[in-house]
Amino acid sequence: MSKKGHKGLSKHQIDRVWRRYDLKNDPNSALMPTDVPNLNFDSSAPTPPPIPTPGNGSLVKRAPKSRFQSPSRMYSSSSVTQRFKNNIKSNNVLSTNSQVKDAYKTYYNMNKGYKIDDFCNDLDMHRNLDIAAKGKFDLDVSGNRRMATKFAVLLSKIAEDMTGEPEPGDEFWDVERLLNRRLSRENILNCKMSREKESIIMILDSSPSCSRQARFYSQLASIAALHSDVELYNAPNARLVEIYNRRKRKFVKCITPQDIMADVHEWSLFRNRVIIFFGDGDGQNILEKAADHNKIYWFNYEDNDFYDSFCRKLRITYFGDIYSNSDFINAMKTIR
Repeated sequence: MSKKGHKGLSKHQIDRVWRRYDLKNDPNSALMPTDVPNLNFDSSAPTPPPIPTPGNGSLVKRAPKSRFQSPSRMYSSSSVTQRFKNNIKSNNVLSTNSQVKDAYKTYYNMNKGYKIDDFCNDLDMHRNLDIAAKGKFDLDVSGNRRMATKFAVLLSKIAEDMTGEPEPGDEFWDVERLLNRRLSRENILNCKMSREKESIIMILDSSPSCSRQARFYSQLASIAALHSDVELYNAPNARLVEIYNRRKRKFVKCITPQDIMADVHEWSLFRNRVIIFFGDGDGQNILEKAADHNKIYWFNYEDNDFYDSFCRKLRITYFGDIYSNSDFINAMKTIR
């Protein structure tokens, strides 16, 4: 077939005939708008203007990249915090042992073999970390000021690369968009992005096995509560039970039955985060699973070769023999 096509029509004229197709005579036109005008083809009619597309100088707005709304945003610190806030507002959080048992009856038939009563045991054994009220924690007491300073140094050292999901902005060049400019014809000034700042997660074990460290952990919690970029959790045996509410200035229950089914209490929502965990080996199974997706610093009052080799394998930064603030201060000196 010649370049001119049928009856001497050029390729562009055939395209124009297709665009002016009469939908009223089409048996499938019921699926289309009914107010489409019936245009008769006229070969002398001027060619319609091209449909504007991004990159040809038109005013068409650039569509946001899908990765800015990617599923991974559900793991960002703001999304996780908002989820727990919604849980608290919904009054669906598990705050008593009996509520957990009722949830167990409801969900056991749906998920045979799932033991929601494990969470029941942890909820029962968790203890109040007794954060000092604002203004009541005296940093001038011997050792407290030094510990607060060392804690701030720790945050500054481990938070250097704590940036989360990319979002539209002007801070960094977006390499992916730069590589695709040959096809997308985007303005080079649109090929920039920023990164959402992620907060650091601090998890304190309040189970009876850590009772001798309760005062030390309470001091740590009081210091961490002064930093707005720290998410603070009460977690017996490393299972999340409470989150620190800055407005109420206390720990509040935050886990729903649905969260237990989704393993939220076992850190399933933490991805690409820095986690500081103070606790013993009772929660090592949770740390083992979380180490695949997060950077973990583990401060344990126990110290033996097993935990050391366990953490080396998983690339967990481990500190043993952490009983008090002086032990914590000495451990901070070893972090580069």
